Amino acid sequence: MFFVKGMPPYGKQRTHHVHIVEIDSEFWERKLFCDYLRRHPEEAKRYEALKRDLAATFRSDREAYTSGKNDYIRAVMSKARCEEIRKKE
Repeated sequence: MFFVKGMPPYGKQRTHHVHIVEIDSEFWERKLFCDYLRRHPEEAKRYEALKRDLAATFRSDREAYTSGKNDYIRAVMSKARCEEIRKKE
């Protein structure tokens, strides 16, 4: 499930979105990403800086803002998955 507040092009800027997912869904990996950032505050600061830079650069282009995070998120997810594997060994 995906809930939003505001939805272009209906005149309102999107300000919030919430995902509700089942365990083991493809979206469940988002939790892995968030948990990794919580365990690694220096990584969370890098993500914050990236998001601020992208928000300033793509102030009115939500899709470009989201696309700008893709490489970073892939790199963090790789680290997070490796960490999970090590925890299970």
